[in-house]
Amino acid sequence: YVQLNPEMRLDLEFGVSVRGVNDTRVGLADIGFLTRELHPDETGLTSTPLGRDAMAFILHKDNPVSALTENQIVGLFARSYASWGELGGSERSVFIVGLSEGRAGREICLEYLGLKTAVTRHDLSLSTSEQVVQAVATRPGAIGYISLASARELLPHPGIKILPLAGLMPLPENVQTAKYPFVRPAVW
Repeated sequence: YVQLNPEMRLDLEFGVSVRGVNDTRVGLADIGFLTRELHPDETGLTSTPLGRDAMAFILHKDNPVSALTENQIVGLFARSYASWGELGGSERSVFIVGLSEGRAGREICLEYLGLKTAVTRHDLSLSTSEQVVQAVATRPGAIGYISLASARELLPHPGIKILPLAGLMPLPENVQTAKYPFVRPAVW
């Protein structure tokens, strides 16, 4: 873009979506990129959809569980299950890895699961999907959620496996046709 438009300056900074909103609102940026829709209180701005980013639940590669229902995943994150044995796995304790408060991915995950922040408690909260992949890969009882776009350079990863949702894997054709249910918008 810059080569075709040398009079333009393009600086990209990655951070949390709220920063994109705030920087655009106060004039520090002309365009902000978000991985969620605008909130109702984020007035005075408009958004344009750019695409969809698949989110996925991941398990440690040695976990014998190969699929979970949406209700089981909700139960895991609501702390209804203490052991993978309750879900057909080993008696290993469940260890929940997720994104930190304020991260759009966490917000999207809890919204997808229909859970409130007050009901959930992660054993380990991290800043990036890459960190979640690494943490799940080193903890045999772990479950986590990631943005596939954010973690794409680590995938496939030998230490994790991705769970199907509604019988579907988060493949590009399933995301593009809106068959895969766990996605977040990319807007500007």
